[in-house]
Amino acid sequence: GTWRALAKKKIPYFIFTHGMLDPWFKKNYPLKHLKKWLYWTWGEYRVLRDAKAVLFTCEEEKILARQSFWLYKANEVVTAFGTA
Repeated sequence: GTWRALAKKKIPYFIFTHGMLDPWFKKNYPLKHLKKWLYWTWGEYRVLRDAKAVLFTCEEEKILARQSFWLYKANEVVTAFGTA
């Protein structure tokens, strides 16, 4: 809902994934990943694609995110939020 509202008004938004794109789930829970894949292609893909930026806490997290879903495409930014 938020994605639709912001897209209509052309308001930029940022997303912190908080590990949702970690390929660990794909490897260790393949059935859960399949279920997630069905939802992801329908809903989350567009939300990430249209975001002004997808924020990550480190370079490794950013690189790993690219392995989760083959459609994944986003403007990726590594930020220092949450780290000292």
